[in-house]
Amino acid sequence: MSYFAANPIKAYCNAIKHAMAYIKKTINYRITYHHRVSLQLVGFVNSDYANDKDTQRSTNGHIFFVREGLVSWSTKRQEMVAMSMTEAEYVAVLRAVQQVMWLSFFFDKVSLSQKKLITLFINNNSAIEITKMY
Repeated sequence: MSYFAANPIKAYCNAIKHAMAYIKKTINYRITYHHRVSLQLVGFVNSDYANDKDTQRSTNGHIFFVREGLVSWSTKRQEMVAMSMTEAEYVAVLRAVQQVMWLSFFFDKVSLSQKKLITLFINNNSAIEITKMY
């Protein structure tokens, strides 16, 4: 929503009101970490391809869980225009892997080292194949 703050129109103001109403209704929600579930880090990554009508740039996002509780999330508009859905997804995967590396470092520092490989779910077969090359 901050993207439109410089030029607000009624639809965006309504979207902000809707978001604030949602926050007010869910203010007492909590994230629960289940102690019987593995400490294994699990992530999901996705991208929309050229969904920004003004710039044709894609937006990527990732989300990570430990013990079924949220530990990290991000969405960001890509800095360049992707030439294909595969490229947009691959850029999203790269950002998610950067976050995986930081989370792994953090978990090591607080003595919660990941004993297994970190699971990252990607929903684009072409991007998965490209990542297998490296």
